[in-house]
Amino acid sequence: DMKLIAAEGRTFIRRTRQKYDLIQMSGVDTYTALSSGAYVLSESYLYTRQAFHDYFDALSDDGMFTIIRFAFPAPRETLRIMAIAMDVLAERGVQDPWKHVVVVRTQLGGKTGLGGILVKKSPFTSAELDKLRAWSANAGCEDSYLPDEDKDNPFHALAKAVREDKVEEFYDSYPYNIRPVVDDKPFFFNQFGPGAVWDYLWRSASEKPKETGIVWVALRKDFQTKPVGMLLLTATAGLLLILVLVCILLPLLFVPGARAGQGTRWVPIGYFLCLGFAYIFLMISSMQRFSLLLGHPTYAISVTMATFLVGSGLGSLLSGRFSAKRAPMVLGLVALFLCGWFAFLQIQLPSLTLQWLPESFGMRALLTVGLITPMAFAMGMCFPTGMRQIAHREAMIPWAYGVNGAASVLGSVLSVGLAMLFGFTNVQWFAAFLYILAALLMRRLVRERAAAADEPPADVVAQLDKILG
Repeated sequence: DMKLIAAEGRTFIRRTRQKYDLIQMSGVDTYTALSSGAYVLSESYLYTRQAFHDYFDALSDDGMFTIIRFAFPAPRETLRIMAIAMDVLAERGVQDPWKHVVVVRTQLGGKTGLGGILVKKSPFTSAELDKLRAWSANAGCEDSYLPDEDKDNPFHALAKAVREDKVEEFYDSYPYNIRPVVDDKPFFFNQFGPGAVWDYLWRSASEKPKETGIVWVALRKDFQTKPVGMLLLTATAGLLLILVLVCILLPLLFVPGARAGQGTRWVPIGYFLCLGFAYIFLMISSMQRFSLLLGHPTYAISVTMATFLVGSGLGSLLSGRFSAKRAPMVLGLVALFLCGWFAFLQIQLPSLTLQWLPESFGMRALLTVGLITPMAFAMGMCFPTGMRQIAHREAMIPWAYGVNGAASVLGSVLSVGLAMLFGFTNVQWFAAFLYILAALLMRRLVRERAAAADEPPADVVAQLDKILG
């Protein structure tokens, strides 16, 4: 009998109590709908170090899991799978992890094909390897890596590096980024380093591959060699930055209305920039961090966004109870609370996710709401508190709204880039730093408001000038 279960893979594998002889992943994702290269910016929690631990936990003593990925002439995805598998096996105390992995690829002939990576909980036996060799020859495939062979290719080079404890040197020397990925940085499809965009832009136009006719995206040379996703991310961030500078920040230098009011322009602008960046950093990173707990990205986006909006709305409502003079204290407490809450989530969220995954979706959603609401509530107090500090400067209020909104839009792109470099947890710590900076700017805003309150009204000054003039 066959039992069909529709569920996200990681969630199901963590919730099940059964042991399996075979876990197979083939065709679980595709490039067809992402020919622009945006797949590189997409997270996948199926190919992380923690995911491989989950697969091993669900296997029987002699069980095996297999993954089919695209095989490029210069190995990337298949090699990264092999690297993750051996890394996890070593973490689980396996002495010779290279004996537990097999890689078979279709005959490439300089083009993209398919590769199958077999990872066994116990070492492959000689009889099993002989059967794989026979099957591969009959199917017209290539034995890219068998533990009892020695070939001159990146797979055997990686295994040798692991044996000789020189794997970091191999990662550094390999032209693509094939380091193991983790749940905090689950960008499996990004195999280009941070400098890949600049390297590509500096290449001569004559070196770019030129292809004519309709070619399926996975077979295009550009697909294999050009950092399309990174270029897209960089171009989007650059365009948004230009728009923010031209439409928001530069007018503050030249538009007379923007200079109206007491005090400097850049303190309130800096304050609301910090709030815009920090809020979107926290929202997007939280969507990713809670997606495993909720079981599907759609659920994570819906529950997380709704909780942030409602929680911050309640915080905005309560902020009116505090006097303007106590604003620096309120912002300081918000920053300190957020730092403590992030530390709590960093330590406890992985264990809470494991503990609550067997529960129903409703219970997991309630836990998510409970963990997000306190920080969303605290974050919601910051914006209206700042608005009250510049209420006497009517010309600055529209700019404050504009700057905050622009920072949110630009921050949504920057958060992805920062996560790819540093991980979602560090993106949240960046947000905490921005709230600390906002608390320091709030002290300046309060001083400026107090100084403005001691000045005589503008119409009185005009009358005095007229009398004395």
